Amino acid sequence: MFLREAVLLVKLPKSELPSILMAINSLIFQFALVFLISKDMVLSIIPGRWEWIYKSVNRYYYILLACFGIIIVLTNPYVGYGRLVSYLLQGLLYSLILLRLLLWGHTLVKKGASHIFFIGQEEVVRERFAYAKTCFGIAIIISFLFFGALGLIIGAKIWGWPIVFKDIIRWLNVPLLGIGKGTSSPLTLITIGTILIFVIFGFAFAYGFNKFVLEKIFDLMLVEAGVQHAVTSLVRYVLVAAAIVLALQSVGYGGLVTYLYVLILGIGYIVRDPLYDLIAYFIILLQRPIKIGDYIQIDEETMGVVRKITPKSVMLRNKNSTTIVVPNSLVVTKSVVNWNYSRNFIAFDDIILTIIYSADPIKVKELLFSVVDAHPNILKNPKPVIRLIDFKDHGFEFMVRGFISSNLTMEKWEIASDVRLNIVKILRQHNIELAVPMRITISESDLTILDERVNKIRQ
Repeated sequence: MFLREAVLLVKLPKSELPSILMAINSLIFQFALVFLISKDMVLSIIPGRWEWIYKSVNRYYYILLACFGIIIVLTNPYVGYGRLVSYLLQGLLYSLILLRLLLWGHTLVKKGASHIFFIGQEEVVRERFAYAKTCFGIAIIISFLFFGALGLIIGAKIWGWPIVFKDIIRWLNVPLLGIGKGTSSPLTLITIGTILIFVIFGFAFAYGFNKFVLEKIFDLMLVEAGVQHAVTSLVRYVLVAAAIVLALQSVGYGGLVTYLYVLILGIGYIVRDPLYDLIAYFIILLQRPIKIGDYIQIDEETMGVVRKITPKSVMLRNKNSTTIVVPNSLVVTKSVVNWNYSRNFIAFDDIILTIIYSADPIKVKELLFSVVDAHPNILKNPKPVIRLIDFKDHGFEFMVRGFISSNLTMEKWEIASDVRLNIVKILRQHNIELAVPMRITISESDLTILDERVNKIRQ
């Protein structure tokens, strides 16, 4: 200040030095006031609940101080950038508020979509319906695009740029990669959005139809769960495919549908075997020739308990605890023996034994029945079957048949083994022997003597 007064007293002609000295003095005074405020003083006035602000100021204090100093310099009246700094600060403040509001709106949409498409059960999040994850992802993308476009329009207004809704529509109508440019049906973002909207409505309509129409019919007709799953899946595929066709026609790509048909037929021919398995999968679900837990046999080597039915194959677990993968087409085209198809009990393989003719067949039948009836896993109803089925060259031939619960299908061989062991035990206790074929061995010399005697008798 003294230097400025001295310059003024000298009265230099047309000199800007006094103004420059005044500007420097003003800046020094402002910087002095800023540097009088220490870091601890700033941190002490920040509320405790603003922890993230406290940490940011503590970490970047000197950077913030430098920025504040730059703002002071630019806003100084002698420098002349006050209006520009005010414009930038105001735009940044409004932009941060706008960004916060857009993020808040997108978060609300995300939470609402999660409640619509998912359900929480005992700390486990499950899908409310098939393809819920896909629908959730599409909803999030649409929400992001919507709030992004909204932010672009409002942000342009904040910064004074001449962007309006018509400009965004014009940008969305720009052909992508030049596809369809100059034609009546170019490929644009609006075209893609329209197709996506049709597909989403197709999924929504399929869900509503299955939920409020088919489920009511299934409840009235007592349709099995497997049939319900097959029908609802087919309806969903048909309705979504119809939505895609309508979407293509609505955007002017109706001619593309014909090419899609040809493409689908070509792909179907190439992958006809997996496609056949998929069709057989729906046939299995509709006709229910087998179900989970059934013990089935397709041939002498392919047998076991059905553990899983997939669109590609049926998983069997045989008695050796090995897994057999059977294509669905084989189950549909081959003859399948299913021990658990219509009843809740099965019979183990018939036990055939031959008793010598010297034994009393009535007593033998009673003993065999007592053995089968005493086994804890053999059902009393239906009763075991004990029959004298034939007279063999060396004895009576009996058949033993017992019935067990279908839950014990995989134990039927062990149960039949126990029955055989108990039969042998009780027959020995009553001195009853099993008949075996008799063989007489004659030496060559004895055979010569026997022939001579036969010839003498004939003479």
